[in-house]
Amino acid sequence: MPFKKGHKRIIGAGIKKGDKQKKTILREQALKDFQQSVVNDLRDLYFAGRKSATGLMVMYQRKLIKNAKTGKYERTGELLRVTDPDKIQTLLNSEGEGSDWYYISAKDPNIQALNSLMDRTFGKPKESIEVTGEEGGPIQIEISLREKIKKIYGDSSR
Repeated sequence: MPFKKGHKRIIGAGIKKGDKQKKTILREQALKDFQQSVVNDLRDLYFAGRKSATGLMVMYQRKLIKNAKTGKYERTGELLRVTDPDKIQTLLNSEGEGSDWYYISAKDPNIQALNSLMDRTFGKPKESIEVTGEEGGPIQIEISLREKIKKIYGDSSR
């Protein structure tokens, strides 16, 4: 008589059908909590992804000081960062780039982030795959025996 491992199963022992293990319940709750935190931060995450996709541009303006003798403003060598949107628009419209202000790319655009945003917005584009046979030639297709017979003897269905 072969040796059996373990003991006789007790009727009703173990987890009931349809019930979940404690660790499964904990994992599902953790996932639910994480999803809720992502939903709460969705707006911030979107703008962070958008900034990552487009890169970060920073504008600097030469510091101007008023000359006491002439009463005119003169440029100094010092650069000041411009953050006011109205001031940025005024400088962009002044066409004085290089002399009065500089527009510097502080962080390059992230193409993967851009692709991700586009895919989520417009859907992933369809991909086409070219399939060829050996050495780029046509693909050989096997025909069933019945079709071979029809080819040779014609369709003689009676």
